[in-house]
Amino acid sequence: MQTAGRGWRFESRVQRQIGRFFFHLQQKNQQFNLTGYKTLAEYLDFHLADALQISQWIQPRNPSSIVDVGSGCGVPGILLKILHPEWRVVLIESNRKKARFLSEISEYLELADCAVLNERAEEAARKAEWRETLDSATARALGPLPVTLELTAGFVRVGGTIVLPRGGDENVVKESSRVADALGCHLKQVILYALPRLTKPFQAAMFEKVAALSDKFPRKPGQIRKHPL
Repeated sequence: MQTAGRGWRFESRVQRQIGRFFFHLQQKNQQFNLTGYKTLAEYLDFHLADALQISQWIQPRNPSSIVDVGSGCGVPGILLKILHPEWRVVLIESNRKKARFLSEISEYLELADCAVLNERAEEAARKAEWRETLDSATARALGPLPVTLELTAGFVRVGGTIVLPRGGDENVVKESSRVADALGCHLKQVILYALPRLTKPFQAAMFEKVAALSDKFPRKPGQIRKHPL
């Protein structure tokens, strides 16, 4: 796996597990279209590079727990677990096919303390086991920022961190100012970053959970997208 040529250095365990993950993903992707990227080089430059960026911004804790909402093919959640085996990782995916893949790859890689929930985030965030119990949250490609923040805020404890990668053309400050207070969140920082081989910029919105979430959030499935805050 050509990680050294990209300036990345991993211990042998991490290198091996990333290779196994991407090999298995590539095989399954031919059957189920789990990700739009097809080659190992794309997995490295887009999936792994993005996970490495997110990993830097998650507030370190011992132990640390993080939820990946709408995990899809396991990016970044599975990669974060590989990079940080001491973290407790929760993968939420409502699509049954993708959730089954996440369970299979977690077992295949023998990832301990890695839970897969095949349910909607709106429903999982109302369960006592998950509501405001985790240190961090992240999500990719869930939709507009107000939608994504509402779908993640219910999982994070007060004092925790939410890291949301966004496109470079989105006005994160304007979008978050409309919804952050209502969701008990404060926008701490917006970080610009780039991925290999892509000229378009990306940004990460970093929120701190500063207050407990109102019982009315998250709203019922469908309401969040039809009527964003």
